[in-house]
Amino acid sequence: MILTVDIGNTAIKCLLWMNDRPADFYVFKNCDELRNTANHAFSAVKKVLVSSVANPQTENHIRQIFQGSEICFFSIGNGFPFAIHYTPLNALGPDRLLAALGANFLHPGRDALIIDAGTCIKYGFLSSKNGFLGGFISPGIRMRFRALHEQTARLPLLGSELPPPSQFTLPGQNTESSMKGGVWLGVFGEVAYFIHKANARLNDPLLIFTGGDSEKLLKCFSDEQFSKYVSVKNKIFAEPYLIHHGLKHYLDKP
Repeated sequence: MILTVDIGNTAIKCLLWMNDRPADFYVFKNCDELRNTANHAFSAVKKVLVSSVANPQTENHIRQIFQGSEICFFSIGNGFPFAIHYTPLNALGPDRLLAALGANFLHPGRDALIIDAGTCIKYGFLSSKNGFLGGFISPGIRMRFRALHEQTARLPLLGSELPPPSQFTLPGQNTESSMKGGVWLGVFGEVAYFIHKANARLNDPLLIFTGGDSEKLLKCFSDEQFSKYVSVKNKIFAEPYLIHHGLKHYLDKP
């Protein structure tokens, strides 16, 4: 039994693998929550594969929690199946590269635009011929709502729930609808623009959505008002475990 652990900026996401297939998925706010669950849910885990963008202290906690298992931490080194165009290489977030590895493993030989919608929205350009070309990073949906509240005197803190697209495409007539429309149309316009850039740079790229807010973005693009912004050539995939696929494929070697 194998456990893949993706330590992000706001959560620790764990995927339990049984017979090389994804089984149970867990999300923890911190290492204390993970420790409480590990004692019973992960007692049979033999190997733990870890990717982290957190501080070294969190990694030490992971070693303590799983001290009876074989632990492998992902690091950027040799043996990648594609070239990486990024400088300096050690500044590239492991989650961005693992998402590209996951896309390459699940969809070999295909170009892809990877849209990872989490704390930040990360766009990765993957070429089947030239490798990982880099990408873009912008504020995530919750971060945008928090910024509107924290950087102003009177704007409220709103949740990031997705309103019906027909509501936020009209000019807002109160503060709440103005803020929701501004954030969601801003996010949608940004994603649509990068899809346009990917179609110009890559060869009929797949659009691969992952991350905690990916379902909300997919719901936008399935609405008839917005679907026209995606090329008919683009195939859209939702891959909630994309980073975990990359992590397991790269580190789970004999």
